[in-house]
Order: sequence, then C-alpha cells, then structure tokens
Amino acid sequence: VTMVCSDPLNDNPYEENEEIKIVPADKNAIINKLELLISNKDLCYAIGQKGMLKTRKLFIPENTLLPKYETIKALLNG
Repeated sequence: VTMVCSDPLNDNPYEENEEIKIVPADKNAIINKLELLISNKDLCYAIGQKGMLKTRKLFIPENTLLPKYETIKALLNG
C-alpha cells in the first residue's frame, strides 16, 4: 500500500516520493496526488514497496513491542 498523508509538523521518517507521498491538507492537492498514482501503477507499487521496507525497519517488534511490554509489566508489578 502506498502511504499518502499530510505532514504538517514535517517530522515523518520516510523519504518523500520514494517511500511515501506527502500531501497538503487540501482536497485538490490530495486528488492530484491520487490521480498521479492511479495513472502510474508502477510508481504507486514502487513507492508502496519502499515504504513497506522502511516501515519494517522502523517498527521491528524487539524495538517497539518489547520495551512497551516491559514498561507495562513493571507498572503492573509495581
């Protein structure tokens, strides 16, 4: 899936136009970006694939779930 979202804080970890499509919070801009992706399925697929790989690197379970689990466990045992 190709991620298409706004980023008003400009703090996303993805490379724009390579791993994600950033759009302003404007319906015409959103429609234009979506039309571009719909008309170019290869581009849409490529961005989606790169975004997926980046997401897998960013959200490795050991780096995200384990620390949360340990925090919750410590709070419950408390």
